[in-house]
Amino acid sequence: MFQLRVLSGSKAGQVFQLAPGQPFVIGRGAEANLSVPDDATLSRNHADIVVEGGQAVLRNRSQHGSLVGGQVVQGQAPVALGQEFQVGGTRLVLEPAAGGAAAQPVGGPVGSASGGAKADAGAAFAAAASFGGEGGPAKIEHSGPGFPFGDLVKGGISVVKANLMASLALAAPMALLGLLNIGVNIGANTGLLPLSLLGIIGLVSGLVGLLFALTLPLLVTNYMAAVKEFQSSGKPIGIGDLLKFNDIVNRYITMILVGVSAMCCFIPVLVTCWAIPIIVDKPGIGFMNALKAGIAFGKKNIVQTLILLIVLGIVNFIGQLCCGIGVLITFPAVQAAFFLAYDVKRDEVASAAAEAGISL
Repeated sequence: MFQLRVLSGSKAGQVFQLAPGQPFVIGRGAEANLSVPDDATLSRNHADIVVEGGQAVLRNRSQHGSLVGGQVVQGQAPVALGQEFQVGGTRLVLEPAAGGAAAQPVGGPVGSASGGAKADAGAAFAAAASFGGEGGPAKIEHSGPGFPFGDLVKGGISVVKANLMASLALAAPMALLGLLNIGVNIGANTGLLPLSLLGIIGLVSGLVGLLFALTLPLLVTNYMAAVKEFQSSGKPIGIGDLLKFNDIVNRYITMILVGVSAMCCFIPVLVTCWAIPIIVDKPGIGFMNALKAGIAFGKKNIVQTLILLIVLGIVNFIGQLCCGIGVLITFPAVQAAFFLAYDVKRDEVASAAAEAGISL
């Protein structure tokens, strides 16, 4: 016997028994066995699960598809015990039935008051302040809505500690720019430096700023790609990894479009920012598809994305307070943490993209 546990959405925490040979329908309609009317990404009868011969099989009924094992399913696919899958925006996991007894809804929605964003954000700040833990691939386990903010920051720090030289190289131009600006301000306010020297420092500062602006898309996207490889295989990140030119045109255009959205108003970047890890993770899909997929996911997670960016912004600000030198650690940690946030939500991103007609 099997049972389904709902991991996200308004029905999170509820458990349903599966009876052999009887389809268990998941959808937005009231007649569905699991009816989630507030999930706009669900079709009326989106998919069903049926147990046949001791095997649970998901049968997709919607043109938008479902997700099993991170893959879009348009027909049917087996679901293994312990495997998470997604129908619309609702994530579920297949479990063995508890002693054959009728399962009752248990617990509350994941990410409720007992473990919500406020507690996670506090954990994030504590993690950034302590810079503790072992360096290595981040081990983040998360299910349900929202982001594990504290774990993401600690995971980003862990990646930096294990790849310190490459991480320092990523942030070196920003740290140098900060030091030069501090020197100019001190010299101008105290009169300790002659005007000719101040002019030279200002010129160097401008050149470093221009160099950083021009190379930022290359460095950041290459660093995220290296984080992806480090997470999957443990391959250390080298300084040379920051200077690769893989899919560079699409990456640059994606970064520029996201940057423009941030300059226009802060709100648009909450939905466009996810295009950056998408274009890194899925090279070759094109900047327009990456942007559309990022917007499709971002629109459903505006509040949580806002909290995530605030947390990561505060972490980076902590680094800037340390005479600008702290950004050598916090800037790469923030980039790694943002990619880890995407990695945690990979299935949801793919599902949202599929609804927008984009296959990831």
